[in-house]
Amino acid sequence: MSNPLNDPNQNEDKFNKLIKRELDKELEPLTLDEKIRRRVQEQAKPSIWEREVRIPLTLAFLPLVLLIGIGLFMVWPEDSSMPAQSDYIVLDNSVFRVDRLLEEVER
Repeated sequence: MSNPLNDPNQNEDKFNKLIKRELDKELEPLTLDEKIRRRVQEQAKPSIWEREVRIPLTLAFLPLVLLIGIGLFMVWPEDSSMPAQSDYIVLDNSVFRVDRLLEEVER
């Protein structure tokens, strides 16, 4: 059977407990009771990550509406029922659409 005095783990545990007790004694006057802790937390300024930011609902939806509007503008097909000004041709006091003239010529 091993001698408990020669067991290094047991000696280390005793040493750790002794050190912890000594540290606790030294730090006892520095420990904050609950009342002081609450007061310190109330006086502390919140960091940038802990601040509450309030954004009006209309301002929050403005970027969303803009993005949807830009997206629709980019993918919206051009109105083919209204030909551009360059799609017309004037011949002998008559105005013709170029695409219809080309269809007639191809026939």
